Amino acid sequence: MTTRSPITLRDIAALAHVNVSTVSRALSNNPQIPESTRERVREAARSLGYRPNPYVRAFTTYVRNRRTPERRATIAVLDLVTPPGTKSAARTDAQYGWVSGYIDALKRRATELGFHIDVFRHRPVAEELAALDRVLYNRGIRGIVILPTPENTLPPGLRLDRLACATIDLSLRTPNLPRATPDYFAATVLAMEKLTQKGYRRIGFYSNDLEIRRIGDRWLGGVLFAQQMLPEAARVPPLILATSTDPDPDRSWAKMREAFFVWLNREKPDVILANSLYVVLWLEEAGCRIPQDVGFASLSACLTSPVGHWNNENIHSMAGINQQTDLVAAQALDLVANQIFNNEFGLPESAPMVLIPPLWKDGETLAR
Repeated sequence: MTTRSPITLRDIAALAHVNVSTVSRALSNNPQIPESTRERVREAARSLGYRPNPYVRAFTTYVRNRRTPERRATIAVLDLVTPPGTKSAARTDAQYGWVSGYIDALKRRATELGFHIDVFRHRPVAEELAALDRVLYNRGIRGIVILPTPENTLPPGLRLDRLACATIDLSLRTPNLPRATPDYFAATVLAMEKLTQKGYRRIGFYSNDLEIRRIGDRWLGGVLFAQQMLPEAARVPPLILATSTDPDPDRSWAKMREAFFVWLNREKPDVILANSLYVVLWLEEAGCRIPQDVGFASLSACLTSPVGHWNNENIHSMAGINQQTDLVAAQALDLVANQIFNNEFGLPESAPMVLIPPLWKDGETLAR
């Protein structure tokens, strides 16, 4: 039996009429090699049946990095923090509480991979994003992770065609970037299963139009799917509140609170599944005891901001879903790092999505 000699870079160079170093850089997608040359080299490699050896590639990358001066490359983290009409780019403490968990996890993963993280906070307006683009270009920053955004569309100004990029969560829809996100559908399915196992018979789900706009119908879809496994009498109609457009914030708050209690008194759930902790505040203001009178399960039990008497010391005692935000952030960072390692910049034709499965967390807001 004869063994075929492996295809070498020299073989590809001869067929493509280039030198061996050009083949090496073209197969690494080096942007300094013209796209036409890279495609000619790739076509030659495909026709010869060339298969790179991942162990050799890992070793050469290791040797190359050993020779590189000790200076960590930077990956930008973009936090689009406020609506376009506002002047400040600072989050409130309540807003920042859950985002800081993502940022801390991104920094830890970046350190493990040899990168440095710089966080940039801007309003989602073209002028600020164009200014950021110039900063990234002048500093030679080639990678960016975009945190969950207040709007579904990224305004113009940031030239993503020259960046390795990814986003966290489902909020940013346009452009469609590589992303890592909690599996929201699986989260509500898991929560419904766990609450049913604990003996709850009327599980109420609360959300609002802003949450639905941010992540789509995943949470609601999981609830409606899980309800199909329940007796019809146990299927509590979900409450999706429309955010009030009343310019008076106190009046707007009162309208939403009133609509919530109309639903609560009509449907009489024995436990409420929700992401917003305002539900807890409303219940406590009305003298409703948790969990004695009604249970509560959070859809982000490990990624919440203080509200009411639930402060930084006791808020993590809530029952509900652990979205595994550390893993979500690490996967988003890996998406960007892998693009940088492979010299892949710009928007892909089909953006990959990494779904991180939820974990259940028992806590003091459930009596069973």
